[in-house]
Order: sequence, then structure tokens, then C-alpha cells
Amino acid sequence: MASVGPFPAPISGVEAWDIDPYAPEILINLEPWYRELRRRGPLVWLSRYGCWATGAYTEVRTVFSDWQRFCSSRGVGLADFLSETPGGNRRLSSKSIRPDMERRDAQ
Repeated sequence: MASVGPFPAPISGVEAWDIDPYAPEILINLEPWYRELRRRGPLVWLSRYGCWATGAYTEVRTVFSDWQRFCSSRGVGLADFLSETPGGNRRLSSKSIRPDMERRDAQ
């Protein structure tokens, strides 16, 4: 499992958010978390885990479509597969990208 920070944001001007997206109170109702993630900007640094997060359709689509700039060869969760054994419950998941999601994010 990934180490728990705080990890300072590697880029100035990007908001750092010290929140645990895996906390039970968040997992039972994800919509407020995603709404706040989108409100904070197109890219947010999750300082507790030292990783980036994005929740808006356009940015998510860019990340998932641009394998040359955004690489997942070390895993797509919080564990670094080159230095840790994959497993546990801290994995990213993605829903299929649907056209209606873009309209929803714009609201």
C-alpha cells in the first residue's frame, strides 16, 4: 500500500487537498466528493497519498486517452507496482466515459 503523507504538491499553483477518498463516509456517498474535486479545479494534488486527481470529463478523457504523457505502466492505483505488491482495496476505478457525462460536469 502507498505511504501516507503529507506530500507537498510538486507544482506550485496547484491546490493540495488533504482528504482520504477511501474514508467510509466518502465511499458511501461519492457525489459530494466528486463535486468538490471538480470545484477545486481541473487538477488537484491529494497530499495524503502524493498523487493527482481529476474529476471533470474533459481532463479525465485526456488522461485516459494520452498514453504518451500519462503512463500507467507502474499501476493505476496507489501502489507502485515496481516497488510494492499489487493488491488491497486502494485501486482506481473508472466508469465508461459517456457523452452525457460531459454535459453533467459543465453544470
